[in-house]
Amino acid sequence: MSTSQQPIFYQSRSNETHEAIVTTGMDSPALRFYAFASDQVLNALEPLRGKKLLDIAAGTGHMAISAIQSVKPDGRVHVVEQDAAHLDILFEKQQQLGIEGIDIHEMDLTSLDFRSAYFDVAICIYGVGQLPEPQAAINDWVRVLKPGGKLVLACFAETAFQPLLEKLFIQLETAAETLQPPAKAQLTAQLAKHRQDLQLFSDSNTIQTWLQQAGLDDVAVHSRPLGYHLTQVQDWWEIIAASPWQALIDGLPASVQSNLIARHSEEISALGQSSDDGESFWLDASTHFIGGTKN
Repeated sequence: MSTSQQPIFYQSRSNETHEAIVTTGMDSPALRFYAFASDQVLNALEPLRGKKLLDIAAGTGHMAISAIQSVKPDGRVHVVEQDAAHLDILFEKQQQLGIEGIDIHEMDLTSLDFRSAYFDVAICIYGVGQLPEPQAAINDWVRVLKPGGKLVLACFAETAFQPLLEKLFIQLETAAETLQPPAKAQLTAQLAKHRQDLQLFSDSNTIQTWLQQAGLDDVAVHSRPLGYHLTQVQDWWEIIAASPWQALIDGLPASVQSNLIARHSEEISALGQSSDDGESFWLDASTHFIGGTKN
């Protein structure tokens, strides 16, 4: 692991301007749970003025753009992210909005290229589920915190995305039955792994233990019943498109994929409730906020 204090800052690989930068992908209104969770964490951590804050698995910068308002004028926000496409969008947003004080790093989330005891606060919004070895990663996140520094994680609760997600998984199980044995076995195994991961990364007791084993004190869990109404079935598909579940659909033959999309759209539409604004669908985005302090 490098011990350099300041890694080479990120530079966008694209010279293109993203005109729809705040309305697509992770910035779609359908995925506003990112903004909701970021606001919850920042409000709980205030005051942050002058702090050096690390945003881990920053995505397209919901947390970072909000956090810079809290730490300025003397603080800075460093973001780390493995997905270069997300960082391109964050870079463009930073340029368009004229935001200063955010340093962008493309970096392995499990082995941070920062010196020890460098940050006052580290935050990870819905990123722990990306990690193949979460305990090792969290240990490294704690390493870069100063004594007295705080780490806060936001993780989806057990009810998040239900019952919509379970209906999608059942449709995928049905689709698997139409495949030849090798492809059927592969999809069945992938579904089992996704179910296992959902259970693991929504278990607040397990995540609390990871933080304690990383050396944090006063580890606490605060669960919040976040959620909101989606106004069309396409909103749910936008959430799927930004998730690991999209790869399961993309791996299907075209005809099977088309049938799955049609069937799942129909069953989600049946869940809709009529209102003055048309149909609406409740999206459960309940979240565990888990944090502790480095001794």
